[in-house]
Order: sequence, then structure tokens, then C-alpha cells
Amino acid sequence: MCRTLALTPAALTQGKEDMTRTLFLLTCLLAACHPAAFSQGSAAKLPEPAALLNQYIQLASVTGSEKEAGVFLSGLCRGKGLHVKVLSSAPDSYNFTASLYPLESRKPNIILLNHLDVVPVAGNSADWLYPPFSGAVADGMVWGRGALDNKGMAIMQLLAVADLVGLAAARDLPYNVTMLSVSSEETGGALGAGLVADRYLGELNPVLVLGEGGSGVSGVLKSAPDRQVFGIEIAQKRGIRVRLSLRVASAGHGSVPPHDYANKAMVAALGRLLDRDPDIKLSDPAKLMFEALGKHESGLRGVAMRHTWLLKLFGGRYLRQEPLIQALVTNTATVTNISNPRLGVNQIPQRVTATLDCRLLPGTTQRSFMRKLRNTLGNKEIELEVLSGFEEGPFTKPEGFFFNALSHAVKRVHPDAVVVPILFPASNDNSHFRAHGVPAYGLLPLYLTEELLRTIHSSNERIPVASLESGISVYGHFLRSILAGKSE
Repeated sequence: MCRTLALTPAALTQGKEDMTRTLFLLTCLLAACHPAAFSQGSAAKLPEPAALLNQYIQLASVTGSEKEAGVFLSGLCRGKGLHVKVLSSAPDSYNFTASLYPLESRKPNIILLNHLDVVPVAGNSADWLYPPFSGAVADGMVWGRGALDNKGMAIMQLLAVADLVGLAAARDLPYNVTMLSVSSEETGGALGAGLVADRYLGELNPVLVLGEGGSGVSGVLKSAPDRQVFGIEIAQKRGIRVRLSLRVASAGHGSVPPHDYANKAMVAALGRLLDRDPDIKLSDPAKLMFEALGKHESGLRGVAMRHTWLLKLFGGRYLRQEPLIQALVTNTATVTNISNPRLGVNQIPQRVTATLDCRLLPGTTQRSFMRKLRNTLGNKEIELEVLSGFEEGPFTKPEGFFFNALSHAVKRVHPDAVVVPILFPASNDNSHFRAHGVPAYGLLPLYLTEELLRTIHSSNERIPVASLESGISVYGHFLRSILAGKSE
């Protein structure tokens, strides 16, 4: 039997209301399933480190625009009961401290250093599984630019220091602990750590700076490739940027190439530079690193590493085999740009410039390196100009109270790990403090797989949520042992 439905005005109104509610619920369900929803609305349900990093990554603090992220992070610090002082507040130079005690207390200070800025997202953002500034939390990871470099570390430092606020209020501790967040690290740190070290060192009163540098990795020990090795950076190669300029007066039409012209001469000179067999030099920090690793290696390899004169004498092939190892024992020069004035495709330019990213081993002077560079290029007509560079400071010896406390803190959280001092092949903000004679170590206190390491400055940068927790624990053990006057 068929039944006719009477569509009265009241029934129509009720039907529209039911349809509206249905569409609203469906829209909410679809929104909740979108990856971006987990980067914002669900943040309150996440563990605190992941929730804070989720918010922090969403502030796209590419170098030159750090202020918004700095204001956010300093606000979190105030909310945790830390004493915040803004040292500079320009959009491209926002630097602040967050301390257990006011800086005016003049207590000797343990500085936990991090940087606010991140590198731009290069290439196509479609290469990312989640939008690069979403802070999405998925698959046990927090995703986005800066997750590893260097926003995740800032969140770990913040929560580790904040955990000591009650202790600092109840007791007169022997040290202050300060989180220092700075700008412009990715472009050399002149408006960040460089500015702070030059102008505010007396106010900070640092006895130690602990910034970025090494981390935990595997595959280092040939005799135990799965064993985690945590490297604490004690020194780093010094970076200088060099511009090469050459002018050659020559015929201008590309159809009849002259015997000598600017591009040909520059390419030939760069070829001599890149084809050379670089001299191996074992700096003091490199020796300490190899000797420490050698204690955990077996066979002839272990013997050679423990006796570095053997390594240099017989290990040349090993030292040049891997690009990373070679970078730790040689001065390097990488061609990062070659350019001409804008001309037609059939015009031969009479001027050419090239830019080199040069990394100098500890103990190598800029003057001696530039002299060697000129001789290697083999063309006296090429002009060399140093565009920028860092002042070298003494390396920080891997010994004593602070180093032992940091090593023990790592092993408290990662009992089977090996902890060694390392020479870092790049440069970071630690160098600005070492140049002023302040001891500095570098460690991102978590284990990173090779896959995660490849995401730094690349697509799909991410950090495991569990690693945020373990990193906080490392910082916590380190700071509590220092404040208790023992290295656990």
C-alpha cells in the first residue's frame, strides 16, 4: 500500500533543519579527517611537547622574519614562570633570554642556545606529505620546516628549564639556567648570536653554552653498526665565503670562440681546484674524536684510530673514501655559484664571477688558506675577495664537570649508546661564543635515523614525538646534575 506524505509548511521547515544539521555534522567530519585539522584543532589532545611544537612550526620564521615566532616563544616562557628579557626586537633580529633567575642576579649561567629562524622551503611544496608550515602530527611525528632545525630543540630546552622553576624558587641554586633564542643563525648569526655575544656577554655571565651540533646516529662503528653513537660537538670548521672575479677582453661572438675568454679561464681554474687531491690534516679535535671512536672499534681499524699517527700514515684511502670523513680532515671549497652579466646566448661575456663556500679546519689561518687557494687556481688574473667569515675561537676540551655531566645524561636515557667528542664539519652559533673564550658544546639530544637526517633543510622535515620526550629527559638529567654539583 502506498502512503502519501503530506508536505505541510511545518514539515518543510523541520526537513530543512534536519538537513542543515546533517550537512554541518558531515562538514565537521570531513574537516577532522583533513591533515590540517590535526595541525591545529587537535593540538590540545597531544602530549605537551608535540602540541607546543605544532603551534611553533606554524609560525613561518624564515630568516629575516623571526619576530612573530620570537614573541610566541617568549610568551610561552613567561607562562612557565621564567624570567624573560628581550635583548633586541627588530623583525629580523629578535633575540631573548628566559632564565630561572633574573640576569641581574649575576649567577654563573648555563646557556641553552637555540635559533628562531628556519631556511626557506625550496622547490615544490607538493613534495611534502604535509604542508611545510602546518606542524601536522601524524605517524608519531611532528612534521614541518624547523622540526629538527631548530624548533624542536627549543621546545625541549624550554620544558626542561621550566621543570626547574619550582626548585629555583625553593632553593638558592649555584647556577642560573637560561634559554637563549636568537635570530639569523642560518645566514651566519650576525643579527643573532653574533650580536648577543658582542654586546651582552657580560650580562649573560656564561660559564657554558650548549647549542646544536651533534646528535645520536648509527652506522658509525664498523664493528657494531647498529650501536648508537652520540657526538658532542667540541669544535667546528670555520666557514668563509670567497668571490672569484675575472675579466678577459676577448672577441664577442660565440660563433668564433677565441683561444682565451673569461668563462673558459674560470672553468679551467675551478677544474684545477676541484680535481686536486686535498691535503689531509688531523686537527686536535679530530684526533680526540678518532681516538674516542677507536676505543669502541676492533681490529686494525681500532688500533689505527686509537693511534692517529697510524691513521694519517696508512689510512689515507679510508679518510678520503667517505665525503663526511674527508670533510673532517681536509679544508674544503665548494663552488656554489657561477654567473655572468646578462647577455644574448651568442655573446661571449668578458666578465665572470664564482662564489666558493670554504670550510677551514681548526688551526688553519685565513691567510694561509687564501694563499693556497690562489696557487691552486693557477691564474693570477683572478681576483679573490673574502665576503664573510667567522673568527676562530679555541675548541672546548671534552673533559671536566660539564662534559662528564652531559655524557652521563645521554647514557641515562640511552644506556647502550657510545658518547664521543666530535669535530663538526659545518658552522653554527656556538662559534660566536667560542670566539669570546666561552666553552661551548653542541648536541641535539636525540637519536636520528639516516632518513630523518636527510630531511634537514629538505622536504618532509620531521621529528618523532617520542624523541621530544627523550630529549627533554637528557636536558633534565644534565641540568639537575649540574645544579646538584655532581655529574650523576
